[in-house]
Amino acid sequence: MDQQTVSWVFSGIGVTLILTVLGLLKFIFVPHPVIFITLEEKAFLTGYQRVIRMLILEFSAMSVLTYMAVFSTSFNNMEHPLSITYPYTENPVISNLMILIFQAIAMLLLISFLILSINDKLLAFCLKKFKKNKKTSILFPILFIIYLAILSSHFGYFINWILSYLNSSLSLKQKESVDTLLVLPTFKSYIGISIIFLLLYVLYRAFLQPMVIIFNKISTTVILATITLNNGTVLYNKYILRQSVDGNILIGDKPKPTEDCDKIMLPKSSILLIEFKRVYKSLGDKNKTVNRILLPPDFK
Repeated sequence: MDQQTVSWVFSGIGVTLILTVLGLLKFIFVPHPVIFITLEEKAFLTGYQRVIRMLILEFSAMSVLTYMAVFSTSFNNMEHPLSITYPYTENPVISNLMILIFQAIAMLLLISFLILSINDKLLAFCLKKFKKNKKTSILFPILFIIYLAILSSHFGYFINWILSYLNSSLSLKQKESVDTLLVLPTFKSYIGISIIFLLLYVLYRAFLQPMVIIFNKISTTVILATITLNNGTVLYNKYILRQSVDGNILIGDKPKPTEDCDKIMLPKSSILLIEFKRVYKSLGDKNKTVNRILLPPDFK
């Protein structure tokens, strides 16, 4: 892998084209849409399609987040050489005290998000208090942005510090830390740095998970289906759990196929019509239901 090729890969155009190639691979292995689909269609995805969809979305998110974090925190190896003292570079762009303050803020937010992601009652209480005052209603988004910014900057800094260390130990003589990616001596070294990137991203993603859980709890959409069979039987307000083998679908009275869920396996050939409705659930608010098919009383 020569320098020109690597330079292209890590350019903005390169990242865009990589995501395009990823989309083409998706088209090859899953020729019908599984990414840009409605929630109603998502219920009919097979287990294989769900896994492919999850991997594509996660890889896309990883590529974008890593690209932005790494390139926004790249530093000059000459102006900020490595040191044995915290934060492990001389002449840091941000003072040690400020970095410690940011880390303390991130730790407090992480603990708060963990508690709120576990305790639904406390989360509902906080949301209720925030909604009473318009000035505090934007507090949650601001806290999320601050947390994401601090976490992303640390994630990018760690990667750039490793690149700077490789630049120093291998005498690569690169000006910017991120430029080390252009001149690693062997293909194995690229494999090694990719593994390090992946491990750091897994840790980064784990720290983001409480925030993701809170978002899902604050507002989520549930799909209910009313199924009319060929013999005239109507099954009201059922959850489509998954598409199963031999042309069957598994439905139930709960959103997940737990032990206490009453499940029914229906052959697709026995189904005459499926009518969907979306139930928008927001923590602390009343549920809002929207029919996805206009029934006769709805026509005006």
